[in-house]
Amino acid sequence: MENASKALLIAGAILLAILLITIGITVYRTATNSMGDVGSKMNATQIQEFNQPFLSAETKSASYPTCRNVVELVLRTSGASNNEFGATIDIQVGGTKKTGTAVDDFCGTSKPIEPGKIYEISVGKTPSGLVSSVNFTAK
Repeated sequence: MENASKALLIAGAILLAILLITIGITVYRTATNSMGDVGSKMNATQIQEFNQPFLSAETKSASYPTCRNVVELVLRTSGASNNEFGATIDIQVGGTKKTGTAVDDFCGTSKPIEPGKIYEISVGKTPSGLVSSVNFTAK
């Protein structure tokens, strides 16, 4: 009889240990999933904040000074050292990618973006939703 009661106590202790381990694993998984959701929402918010200046520049009718300001914004923001995503933003004129390091490489007389013209400004995005290009189309 004495051995049977000890066996029952041991079995009860084992079942209690298994129950506590199961509860611990469940709590850990729930906490991990919650943290992942917060992280993805934070990233979505960060992407939205990054995109905002470019999205607000989208227009069907932009004058030369506006285009010049948008080019300056792209050059200031683009590149690994200038934003938290390391994103490079291409400048396209009429759908063709243009290269340069200064505003005057893109804007001016006999440049891709010329004074006196009106341009439509649109943005392209990556699959994750990050702005990847700004396109200027002469009207």
